[in-house]
Amino acid sequence: MDSYPFSGTPKTPGCEPDVSSIDSGGQSQDGVTQDRQVSVADLYAEAYPLAVQAIQEDANGDHHTARLLYCEVCEIFIKIMKLLPPGQEHDLVERKSDQYTMRAEAIWESRSASTGPVKDIKELPAYEKLAQEAQFAFEQAVAEQEKQHEQGALDFYTDSADLYWQAWKDAPEGSIKDGLKQRLSDVMSRAEDLKGVTINTTPVLKVKNSSTPVISGPSNLTRQELEVLKTTMLINNKKYHPWSDSDVKDLLREKGPFTDPDGMLALSDKQTSKFGSWRRVSQIMENPKMICLISSTSIVQDIVTDCSFVASLCVSASYERRWKKQLIRACIYPKNKFGEPCYNPHGKYLVKLTFNGIARRVVVDDYLPVSKAGTLMCTFSTNKNELWPSIIEKAYMKLMGGYDFPGSNSGIDLYALTGWIPEHLFIKESNFDMEKQWKRMVNGQRNGVALVTIATGHMTDEEADRLGLVPTHAYAVLDLKEVQGLRLLQVKNPWSHKRWKGPFSHLDADHWTDELKAELNFDQFAALKNDDGIFWIDYESVCSTFDTIHINWNLETLNHRAVIHAPWPCNYGPKRDNYNLGYNPQFTLATNVKGTRPCGIWLLLSKHITVTEENRDFITLHVFDVQKQQQNQDQSSILSPTTPRSVISSSTTPTSATPGSFVSMMTAGRSKGTRIYYEGNSMIKGMYVNSPHILVRFEVPPGQNEYTIVLSQHVKTRDLHFTLRAYAVCEFELREIPNKYSIEKKYEDGWTEETAGGSSYNAGFLNNPQYRLVVPVLPAPQTTTSVLLMLESPKDFAAHVQLVNSQGKRVSCVWTKDIIAQSGEYRHGFCYCEANDLRPGQYTVVVSTFEPNQVGKYKLTLQSHIDLSLMPIPIEGAGMFKKILKGEWVLGVNAMGWHHHQSFSYAKNPHFLVPITEMTTFMVRLQTPEMTNPSMPKTNITIFERLDEGVLGREVSSSGPYTSVPQGVATEP
Repeated sequence: MDSYPFSGTPKTPGCEPDVSSIDSGGQSQDGVTQDRQVSVADLYAEAYPLAVQAIQEDANGDHHTARLLYCEVCEIFIKIMKLLPPGQEHDLVERKSDQYTMRAEAIWESRSASTGPVKDIKELPAYEKLAQEAQFAFEQAVAEQEKQHEQGALDFYTDSADLYWQAWKDAPEGSIKDGLKQRLSDVMSRAEDLKGVTINTTPVLKVKNSSTPVISGPSNLTRQELEVLKTTMLINNKKYHPWSDSDVKDLLREKGPFTDPDGMLALSDKQTSKFGSWRRVSQIMENPKMICLISSTSIVQDIVTDCSFVASLCVSASYERRWKKQLIRACIYPKNKFGEPCYNPHGKYLVKLTFNGIARRVVVDDYLPVSKAGTLMCTFSTNKNELWPSIIEKAYMKLMGGYDFPGSNSGIDLYALTGWIPEHLFIKESNFDMEKQWKRMVNGQRNGVALVTIATGHMTDEEADRLGLVPTHAYAVLDLKEVQGLRLLQVKNPWSHKRWKGPFSHLDADHWTDELKAELNFDQFAALKNDDGIFWIDYESVCSTFDTIHINWNLETLNHRAVIHAPWPCNYGPKRDNYNLGYNPQFTLATNVKGTRPCGIWLLLSKHITVTEENRDFITLHVFDVQKQQQNQDQSSILSPTTPRSVISSSTTPTSATPGSFVSMMTAGRSKGTRIYYEGNSMIKGMYVNSPHILVRFEVPPGQNEYTIVLSQHVKTRDLHFTLRAYAVCEFELREIPNKYSIEKKYEDGWTEETAGGSSYNAGFLNNPQYRLVVPVLPAPQTTTSVLLMLESPKDFAAHVQLVNSQGKRVSCVWTKDIIAQSGEYRHGFCYCEANDLRPGQYTVVVSTFEPNQVGKYKLTLQSHIDLSLMPIPIEGAGMFKKILKGEWVLGVNAMGWHHHQSFSYAKNPHFLVPITEMTTFMVRLQTPEMTNPSMPKTNITIFERLDEGVLGREVSSSGPYTSVPQGVATEP
């Protein structure tokens, strides 16, 4: 072709891609030259098919698509010219580039307003509609046959034959009828060849979709996971089934025009005020195509408040054009035999979106909202026959509840659209590392693994007008460049108009140089005339004027992955987990890093949302260091009355939680997947945000390591469901830590004025509430069991719980040798201890506060494998008369110390006469409350029979060896 027709304009000769005459250069041993030749050859190979397509689209009258392709070819030619030395080849490429540029400009100058009224397309005769549907079914049959799905192909051939037969019946006599008969014969022949059977052309087939939810996906999903995915299938009162490729065929086998049984989407207030009617694609497009050209420049956001999603479409389209990898194309069905999304004359489309833990199918019809003025009121393509922006947007708006979209962010939207992992960077936060994040973005985009969008925050109208920005608005980042010491971003406003006015904008006369414009292929004069919403901005200006950077990562190179779907019932555990994480869902992560380099772990927590307007759960993610957690546990494992390890730290002082529902996810290092109860000592402490996705990245050292992942929610107001995903290049295992104990008993009690004895430093420790734990004889072959004790106290109380081996009797003090388990340091609000290998017998549980005289309620929880008995032990002297006598030791008078009790001096120690006239139970306790360690003396108290003249008689009872403890010494009752 040496020219191509263009109505109303001269023919434009010489635009065909005659690259065959351009020498690609000779061979050389020089590595630089060789690299140049290979690079130039690759660029030629990329430019040639685009140039051919541009000329073809131009000849077919699709001038918008042609213009975009011409521009893309010119950009490649500029890259080629930078690599070529001056000479004939360079000049030829330059001439071709000039020709394509002139043609693109001519198309632009002659364009019609893309936002004008849609056309009223004359309705086709019934037989033509049937013929279109028959051809669609035929193409689907061919696609199924290409995939070697014989039954699917046969089904579609049957549909095609049926439709062609009906079209043939309705068609007028003549060539049209003859052509339909031939098509019918061809279809039947292909079907018979496929299976060797003759198909019935009598109208049959009425496919009904099952109303029973079927969860597709990995066969190793547990029943619980299947139930989670089934429960969260209902989103905004509509069902969205998990995606299954095997379902696509049946879902697309329609008879006649498809109308979504879920009804028309709710419109926004702005749409409602201008609404005219719902129109099918066939009513407003002459030659509808699903995709003419994937391009970010052709997408226009209308009055729907979904800038974040349209920005996601723009950046995905830009990626697909640059990297030739499907993002947009991957999510739209039906497809033809080449895997390309195609127009469906039935008006039914399936869109694959990732939501609530899994890829789900969203079914939409092709009704689009049109205003009273006849313009589309949804996102559309500037190519008036192109569907994909409108159809994908409609699917996402349906999932979100309607066009009255409450708003989102582009990281969330891109995850739904592509499945790429979202990361949110808050520029104004003090921990935002400007230099580090730039390098990550540039490297990610250069390697084709990152999609970047940015968003503004709140600003005044005056500020927004001065900057040329839109407040609280999402923008697509099309490119990032490091040029001449500058860091620049090419950005698109989804509105396709209104641009940045600061440094490196189209208005900037100070920063642009001819060299920089050439390097970036930026035509400032053309940019001044054409506001398409695309602009350049320097990174420093982004950091000073924008609020958020969203990066979505393609983690396909991280070939070790795991995913768990789980519920979180509201009624399990306390409403707030400020102190006790024990009831939270927990998982163990075991890693095996080979070699000497650490391995990066990516964890993504996704909260399932069933009503989009109720996303009020704030979530975050904390990481805890493995060794520090173990060391802290070891350091607080012993508590003795003489050298107590009770420590009150300012870091344990609780702070009041912000009202609302907060969700958190913590990673705490523990061996063997031990359940975590305490929050402290986080290595990474996240911010609480109401995003459905939270990402955490951390490195694990070489060798084998284990971590515990803990989801945390400060205020539980409703049942939640979530998905936890893990990604790494190293081997790892992710599994849920089940609740260890099947039996739980709760005991509500309190410290009273009589029983608030304080820690073992205090004389009143012996009065603290105590319980007798009875472990019965266990059924063979079991010889031991385990128990967990959890103590919840007022947040102002530092409390402690311990299990002591004392035959179930009340203890006045606790010796290290008798401690079976204890909670370590006194902790505010909550503490726990766990005992393993507990043999049958009776044991004593002691609950105490660090400070004495703290009166308040507490809750003691016992968890166990078997039914155990836990009974309060009466306070010392319960049911007995009590009398307090005070005295003192006076040096030289009665401070005689220890001597044999028969000695004269021993009897001079302080003594009291107790007349007893009848059988009774009697005990005495000696305390020295005014003395503290180390001045506290070792004491003893003994009961003797009193003989005449004050002589000591037979020893009746003794407190035993001389002992120095704050609780004193006592005789047995």
